Amino acid sequence: MPYWTKYHFFIAAILSCALFPKPNIYKKGVESYQKNDFAQAIKHFTDFYKKSPSGDSTLFFLYNCYNKIRDIDASIRILEELAKRKNSLELIYANLFNYYHQYNLYYKINQLLLNAPFSAVQKFDQRYPLTQKFCAELFTGATTNVPIKDPISYAVKKGYLKPAPDGKFYANDTIKLNNLILLLDSFLPPIHPERTFLIKNIGTDSYLYLPYLRLVSLGILQFDDNINPAANASLSQTVQAINVLKNKGFLK
Repeated sequence: MPYWTKYHFFIAAILSCALFPKPNIYKKGVESYQKNDFAQAIKHFTDFYKKSPSGDSTLFFLYNCYNKIRDIDASIRILEELAKRKNSLELIYANLFNYYHQYNLYYKINQLLLNAPFSAVQKFDQRYPLTQKFCAELFTGATTNVPIKDPISYAVKKGYLKPAPDGKFYANDTIKLNNLILLLDSFLPPIHPERTFLIKNIGTDSYLYLPYLRLVSLGILQFDDNINPAANASLSQTVQAINVLKNKGFLK
């Protein structure tokens, strides 16, 4: 992982150490770390963590130690524990995302995006526009726990996504909200929405009107009176919608 990323983790651990003094075993771990004796530091921090697992600073130090000795699997397990604790440091989720993506673990990306703190999810929305390829990865992650090397082929074969009329799949095309509405609605039966509303940017005669309200009625999308169909669809709303589709039995 990049040096600056590990540097930020190290600073977080040092600050935590300064603010919350620890018993000698923790300080021995810090001393070993500062001496670049990472194997010994891991031993001390692990022993301390077994006795006092509540603090995150021990995990930050362990993460850095495992990175120093290039034990990537162990460092990822540390990040997963920090993510489970809802630690708000965005770099935790960014590093996990990159690792999962590298190894085609789209089901883990799915869970990461569903469970990450709101601040981290906002960063994902800003950093990653929803492309056709990304959408294929989201469908893949929501529907199988098996690593998939080619999520586009998987999603097309399963019928979740379709090639363009010319038979090509434009992986880098960005998905707009109007496209997402029609895509999500294609999995639903053509029932009439239970309730109808006036929507600022979608008239009652629009091709999007009934599909959008149908999705809202079934809880697949949240109602937004100011929805802009021409805006880019976000990663977070898409992963949430796909999982609701699956949980309600519309996605096989």
